[in-house]
Amino acid sequence: MKKLLKLFICIFCILVLASCSNEHPDELFPNKVELELCSFDNYQLNVDDLGYQLDTFTFETDNSLIADITSEGYITTYGEGEVSIYAESILNSDFNTEIELQVVKGIKVDYIDVGQGDAILISLPNGEVMMIDAGRGLYYDEQAGLENIYETFQKRGIGKIDYLVMTHNHGDHYGFVPNIIRDYEVENIYASGSMRSTYEFLNIMQSIKLAAIPYNIVSVGDYLINEEDLTAQVVGVQLDLDEDNGGDPNFQSVMIKIKYKETAYMFTGDAGYKKGDCEWIALNSGIDLTADVLKVGHHGSMYSSSVEFLNAVKPKIAVITTSKTTETGHPHNQALNRINNVGAVIYQSAKHGTITISSTGYRIYIQTEKQD
Repeated sequence: MKKLLKLFICIFCILVLASCSNEHPDELFPNKVELELCSFDNYQLNVDDLGYQLDTFTFETDNSLIADITSEGYITTYGEGEVSIYAESILNSDFNTEIELQVVKGIKVDYIDVGQGDAILISLPNGEVMMIDAGRGLYYDEQAGLENIYETFQKRGIGKIDYLVMTHNHGDHYGFVPNIIRDYEVENIYASGSMRSTYEFLNIMQSIKLAAIPYNIVSVGDYLINEEDLTAQVVGVQLDLDEDNGGDPNFQSVMIKIKYKETAYMFTGDAGYKKGDCEWIALNSGIDLTADVLKVGHHGSMYSSSVEFLNAVKPKIAVITTSKTTETGHPHNQALNRINNVGAVIYQSAKHGTITISSTGYRIYIQTEKQD
């Protein structure tokens, strides 16, 4: 009878822990609790309010339990250490114990919903913060878009941005840059160095000048960050526009790959695949482009995400920043088909709202503001 009771408790606890998980392919998003020793010995673990994303925790009593928790209900911390939680016996009210939990460093990327535009906040494991674009998205309430950015900043406890990357000179990618500069401390700005004569561009450059923020022009191969377990490298950018590309700023998009331990993210701005465009430049750079997560170029335009580029990146997850309107036709079916053909799971801001993709360096976790 005692053995049957232990087995029942084991199954019950496994179901409780697994119930938090999303329905994603197991091979990409392992969401089951794997037990080395199934010996809960009447103990029920309550970790609902812990608020940390953990690789493992160890429960030391008469028997040792090692469980792998990968539900999306936890959030990444930025620093290492131990956290204690309280455990009680479900059968013995006199029993209580502390469980020591090891917190791991992680990277968290928020693809903030601003409509058809990019505003990507990256909380780095070294404690620094990067922002790739701060766009005033098309076909979206402008005030709501800015509020989404600021609410995400507040949620993450952001007070300073160490790296602000303006991928290219379009309002849906840099329209809110003056607001960010006004309301937050910005250490450095990175851009292609391309120029425009529009009022919006001149206003942005004036904001940068008045705030005395260093304005860094990047080239392919440059490292914004180059640490042992963390790199951020420019894999595509160009300055010169000619008649072949019609002077389109999309061709000048700064493309950045961020790698943390064994996982990587690719950020593409509005890059496309035509000759001389930045996907083409990246493919000819000689740089390793493989990445687990791809921010799809140009909101899923038919001229982005070529077969060659996707085969080089090999993404498991693809994020498309779109608006609910179909006025632009983004994302195009041609691009979606190519992305599906490489086996990537697609997330769209129009369907999922703000999309958060975290990594411990070995495992990837996904949270969405809305369910599809």
